[in-house]
Amino acid sequence: TPIVFDGGAHTTGDDIVINSVGLEIDTLQHNFVDNNSGSFVATEGAQTQTTTYSNIEPITDNVSAVNRIFSFTGGTETITLDASGALDNRIDSTLGESVDFVNPTTSLTILTTAGTGADTVNVQGLDANFDANLTITAETDDSVVFQTATTDIDTGNLSVTAGTITGSGAAVIVGGTTTLTAGTGTINLNNAGNDFQGNVTVVSGGTTTIRDTNALTLADSSTSGTTTLTAGTNLTLNNLNASGQTVSLTATAGSIIDGNGGTNNLTATSLTASAATGIDLDTTITTLASATTTGSGAINISDSAGGLNVTSVSSNDGTVTLNATGGNLTIGTSVSAGGNNNVLLTTTTSGNVILTGTTSAAANQVTITSAAGINGAGLVVASTIDLNAASGIGNTTQLELIGSTITADTTTGNVDIDNALATATVYTSISTDTGS
Repeated sequence: TPIVFDGGAHTTGDDIVINSVGLEIDTLQHNFVDNNSGSFVATEGAQTQTTTYSNIEPITDNVSAVNRIFSFTGGTETITLDASGALDNRIDSTLGESVDFVNPTTSLTILTTAGTGADTVNVQGLDANFDANLTITAETDDSVVFQTATTDIDTGNLSVTAGTITGSGAAVIVGGTTTLTAGTGTINLNNAGNDFQGNVTVVSGGTTTIRDTNALTLADSSTSGTTTLTAGTNLTLNNLNASGQTVSLTATAGSIIDGNGGTNNLTATSLTASAATGIDLDTTITTLASATTTGSGAINISDSAGGLNVTSVSSNDGTVTLNATGGNLTIGTSVSAGGNNNVLLTTTTSGNVILTGTTSAAANQVTITSAAGINGAGLVVASTIDLNAASGIGNTTQLELIGSTITADTTTGNVDIDNALATATVYTSISTDTGS
């Protein structure tokens, strides 16, 4: 039987206290109509009890519940979730009654989908003992903001759907998985204290910025704006579809890791990548703006977009391997391997290697293998230079080399190289089947 409570004309003192004696119910859902009216529905198995109220002041909810749901049905409102109440947490709204409540054991859900207007959900921390899933489901004109205090949900999963999701003012700590969905808006969770310990999945219609103080693992995701991902240690990328966008990846004290073993990791227009101990990615991009390592580790980028333009690649102490499948590999400003390491440049299936900048492995070897020709007015510097082509080496533009041991072999076409080394050079093999 439904229960109806009307506080009457009193302006204070008509509060509701909800208790459960020795029981934990499945779900308790609060539905807010306005500042003083609404209902709450308790569900245990197949049994449901609805209580409707009007003209009341704050609600104290002592019920032990597996799942808690708060549904806001008014117009434009600001909803605030924090740990300021007399119990574990408090939720309040400009168009809903405030509720102090104890922690759920499994999930806490906030819904704004039944209301109208552009709502804001401010998450300002939770009780220190909170350990449950947190789900916020809002509409595309609503905003979710993590602010003021750290939101730590312990081993729980975080799921947020809204127009925009932001949180530079306070850290978010998630022991489980994180799912962020922003329709046409932005996602900006760039607080230095963020710690997303499980996989992070992103669907964003705008600019996306995510920062993690430790390791960050991005599951299959899609973004439609400039995307910046920063990890304090390792950054693992599964498949990020950022078609037509610019992507920046940083692993401050770790590596950028291929998370799916040979399948495409990134679709984008341009990539900037920086790591301490290595970069390993399969990409579908048109421009590699920059790839750098600051410690000891290799850079290995294999692209399948049908042509890759490389501006700058530099390893501090590691091999550099760049491959373009189905198109030209163009070296712009510079490619260099630090330490006693090699540079390997390759085109697969088709495509020329075009050298317009400087390619350097000064202490070791540069190997260039092309499915077509090797050309360009750039410079190759290495102790050993090994050139392998199908249709000519320097046959359209003479190659400029500085090396002490040189191999240049092509199936067809001419070989035209100029070695500027001032000392003696060993030419291991210079050959062409049909050229000169």
